[in-house]
Amino acid sequence: EFRERNGTLIPIEWNIPRFGGFGVADLPYYGYGVNPFECFFESRTPNWKEIFKLRGNKYYGWVLCYNGIHIDLKKHIPNYKKMKSNLGKILHFYQLNCKKNPAFGIAYVEKDTKEELFQLLNIDFRDYFIAIK
Repeated sequence: EFRERNGTLIPIEWNIPRFGGFGVADLPYYGYGVNPFECFFESRTPNWKEIFKLRGNKYYGWVLCYNGIHIDLKKHIPNYKKMKSNLGKILHFYQLNCKKNPAFGIAYVEKDTKEELFQLLNIDFRDYFIAIK
């Protein structure tokens, strides 16, 4: 958080949840190799022309693997293997404790087309839970 004083922005608070929450701020790092925090604090601008030349025409996404509506977490657990196999190329995956979080994972993915990336918006996360035996 910043406060403006005489035309100058002065940092007054560093609030991690607001500056990335569940890791969305890490997408430039996993997708493009850019650490947004370093860029911010070191007043650096990434060389996007060079980055895009190296990365090609890929699309990168951040997926919050939500616990699914009406999933009884006392009777069901996430099927991480199935989730990962359906996401395609995963650059990085964080496994979360679904009983302590509203999600069971965070995935950073790479896709070849914008359409493939947009298909991720249609995921029904209930399909990625299995009954506890």
